[in-house]
Amino acid sequence: MDAKDRRNKFLEKKRRDTPCFYMDGISYQKFEEMALQVSRQFPRIVRCRIRRGAVLCTVSSASGNSRWGFAVDYNDWGHITGVSRIRSGNPDSLLPASFEEQMTGCIRQALWRQNISLPNFSAAVAGNPDLTGDSRLCYSKERSLLQRFFRRYLIHRRPLKIAYSDRELTGEHLYPVFSFLRQNGFEQIRSVPLQDIDGNSSCYLYEVENVRIGSYSRFDAGDTFPPDAPVLITYHGKRKISMPFSRRYFDGWDYAEVAEVLRELGFLHLKAIPRHDLILGVFSAEGTVCDISIGDRTAFHRGDQFYYDVEITVYYPAFP
Repeated sequence: MDAKDRRNKFLEKKRRDTPCFYMDGISYQKFEEMALQVSRQFPRIVRCRIRRGAVLCTVSSASGNSRWGFAVDYNDWGHITGVSRIRSGNPDSLLPASFEEQMTGCIRQALWRQNISLPNFSAAVAGNPDLTGDSRLCYSKERSLLQRFFRRYLIHRRPLKIAYSDRELTGEHLYPVFSFLRQNGFEQIRSVPLQDIDGNSSCYLYEVENVRIGSYSRFDAGDTFPPDAPVLITYHGKRKISMPFSRRYFDGWDYAEVAEVLRELGFLHLKAIPRHDLILGVFSAEGTVCDISIGDRTAFHRGDQFYYDVEITVYYPAFP
């Protein structure tokens, strides 16, 4: 798999993980009604259901002896815009493409009737070369020292007219917001996570909390800013837990006590695995911790930070 394929796979996973909101003129009920209406035009579709902005269909084979499925995913980074992707269990069948064509027509007609025009979120994200991994997103247009001097003192810089208000950007996924602002022409963009997402959060991962341009955290579409105005995007990221103990602190502990302490710290995924290598029980007692792995690490120190949903495994000796 080359770099381009890895990037596409990475972005596709982020898009599918984005909750679909059904808030742009097409409600969940209306979307489901459209899907059922279109599915009735295809007698071989025996089941049609909705999940996270995707239409999932089960199809009976021509002989009626077997079934296969396909999905038409309309989740465009949380929005139903008519942009879709097809996944089919039968690549030779033309039925999924025919279904997608009619369903997309229904969506676009519904948006047109309400005079709703939505941006192409997927195209904006796909066209942003900075979206290659989970590292903190920052963009700074490179200029030489001479170019910076001329732009600052000798050249009149045309201000940028922003295409979106702060209220339109708040609540969106970080990736399209970052991409829209870069498309808009801003040259200094930085993103900072709040690191507050855990199992009890009401927000979703990468949800934008606030966009600040220069000294302004409130702005409307059409407001103007200099291209080099610093842009700060604050978004909701995964909670990190600072480990208050080192690995050696747990030596001699019972594995159940270790698991309980780690759970109280906020870690979500814990499991205990016995190692059936205890012979006499002289040097090690049954059930006492012999190893702890956090993610791919078997050693950790006080102050090390880990995501709340990292996989933690506690190993302990047991008799065969």
